[in-house]
Amino acid sequence: MMQPTPLDAWIAEQTHGGGPLDPEKLREYQLHTLNETLAWAMENSPYHRGRLGRLPKSGLSDLGELADLPIMDESILRTRPEYVLCISQGDVARVVTLRTTGSTGEPKRLYFTAEDIAHTVDFFAVGMTQQIRSGDTAMVFMPGATPHSVGDLLRESLTRLQAECISYGFMDDPARVAEKILLHEARVLIGLPGQLLTLARAQAEALRGNISSVLLSGEHAPQWLARDIASRLDCEVFIHYGLTETGLGGGVECCAHHGMHLREADLLVEIVDPGSKQPLPAGEQGEIVLTTLRRRGMPLIRYATGDKGMLLDRDCPCGSRVARLLPLGERRGDTVPVQDSHFSLNHVDEAVFRVDRISACNAELRYGASPSEAATLRLSLATKSAGNEATHQLAAEVREAMAASPVLGPLIHSHALDVDIAWTTGAECLAAGPKRSLVIQNNQESL
Repeated sequence: MMQPTPLDAWIAEQTHGGGPLDPEKLREYQLHTLNETLAWAMENSPYHRGRLGRLPKSGLSDLGELADLPIMDESILRTRPEYVLCISQGDVARVVTLRTTGSTGEPKRLYFTAEDIAHTVDFFAVGMTQQIRSGDTAMVFMPGATPHSVGDLLRESLTRLQAECISYGFMDDPARVAEKILLHEARVLIGLPGQLLTLARAQAEALRGNISSVLLSGEHAPQWLARDIASRLDCEVFIHYGLTETGLGGGVECCAHHGMHLREADLLVEIVDPGSKQPLPAGEQGEIVLTTLRRRGMPLIRYATGDKGMLLDRDCPCGSRVARLLPLGERRGDTVPVQDSHFSLNHVDEAVFRVDRISACNAELRYGASPSEAATLRLSLATKSAGNEATHQLAAEVREAMAASPVLGPLIHSHALDVDIAWTTGAECLAAGPKRSLVIQNNQESL
């Protein structure tokens, strides 16, 4: 019988004293904690005081009234983050400076207290109980040397479970990584989806049967990618959704693998219409909007993430009553225009990785010298296949997969997009950067 996510009991204990999770009691807790957060923010943050000034002193009478409050976008975190801060600088335990890939503006800056960080460690510890057992070793392919970094927080949380946690850092060479995993007998792997896919495709023979579970985090993980890793390593793969703005921890899959169960004691999640910013019901797609509960350093109230997703109902096949979020992998501004169409790195990945001998991919888009000239998509691909004949055949298969893509295919067939393919190694692909993005080279005189 499938076990419910361990988040049920944890959230019930925090919000209404334990027992089975009661959604009505949870909503009462969320409303009470939300009103405390609103009062705290208005009293201590010049930014929130200015935007929430008309809020009644008694607060909201229903969670539905949250939709009447204005949306908060990321611009304030770039231009005047100290205006959002509700505490003195001396009470800040961690400052995160976050530059969005491709952005030329000021980076976002977020502040966290020790208590804010402790809530994240609690969430990690509870969520990881469905993946790791006492005595197991986990290897984390994210930064861990800095205090309160992802690897450091995971180390603290797994220590509570009497498990060992080794922070490797971002992956470099797949063969070297596989050697380290086997040397330390690491049974649980945690890292970025693209990097773990490269590892699974390049080192499946070495690792298959030695891994019990994988946690994908740090960027969007489509279901096809999770299934590919699970099949190659013969293990269970879980997906986590979290942002720096959520305090790193946001939601995590259960054994049903259909949506991320949210840390509802700390977060309220809405899905809103991207235009009107009005909430949408469960099952409808829109923009993910966050409101933090219990956060004292820098509360976020109706913060528009730019991520696309939808909420699912509370009746999960695992038996849980915790709300589920299904991120959809699209982000405001992450698509690039080519003539009358748009595409993203996700579309490239979905086509390229249909060829199962491809282990890694980096992509660069170069526009033509004029808007009417074809753009060129340059792919750097890694494979274990050797010899010119093998790579020639693989290149043909990649081109065929690209042409069959419902998004990229029409651009290729209309000669608006050319595809160039070069061959490299998995290590060189990983060296291009841990978080992958579509590199843009603009050669046009005017766009």
